[in-house]
Amino acid sequence: MHEHIQAAYAKIHGHDSDKIQNTTTGYPLLSPLATIMKEQIKPTPAEAQARIEEIQQLYREWTLLLPQLQATQRDWQRGAEIMQKLAQFYFDGEYRQYHEALESGLNVNLHTQGEYSVMSEDALWNAFADQQTLAWQRLRSAIAVLDRDGEQPG
Repeated sequence: MHEHIQAAYAKIHGHDSDKIQNTTTGYPLLSPLATIMKEQIKPTPAEAQARIEEIQQLYREWTLLLPQLQATQRDWQRGAEIMQKLAQFYFDGEYRQYHEALESGLNVNLHTQGEYSVMSEDALWNAFADQQTLAWQRLRSAIAVLDRDGEQPG
């Protein structure tokens, strides 16, 4: 029965019947249970119970992790706003003006609360490099989530 439904869905939506994916999530529409049933292998009640409990635990972990991931996304966005302002200061010439003034004797307090001074040679430059490294890591992670099995949905 599943094969007929799968074939009909594939024909309607123009998919190879073995590669049907949810267009929103990219996950295959056939569950492992449907695959087992397709192959005429039926789990024992104990196997089914164990698998369902395993997946339930993963889902529970996800629901607990989701608020933290959402907070992390807000922090990432705030970090991007901060880095944009630092980049404007550094790359639009303002840093150079202050740096030259300091070298010419401008007397200002450059003591910090423990971090490097923004007027040091490498503090902002290293911050930009750190942001770029993190951005690449996040992008690669996002692509890995979106590009399941190296294929695009649809």
